[in-house]
Amino acid sequence: MVNFRGKDVSQPARASNRVFQVYRCVVTCQDMVQNKDSTKSFDKADYYAHLERYNPIFHERIALYVSVIGTPLISTFNPD
Repeated sequence: MVNFRGKDVSQPARASNRVFQVYRCVVTCQDMVQNKDSTKSFDKADYYAHLERYNPIFHERIALYVSVIGTPLISTFNPD
């Protein structure tokens, strides 16, 4: 097999001992935001009705630890 630059890619140049792991997790809106009033717990109906009462936390609690984020829209996309 030859790639677009004309290099033979049918055999790897060398074996790799690296281990790659993929983890799947489901993230909900409760994982992405936190009520500005710390005495109140997350309420989904309140969140959708009053977005201004919540601060984003996804970038602090989840995004720091992942290298790829996928959504069901991407994973089930079929161009045919």
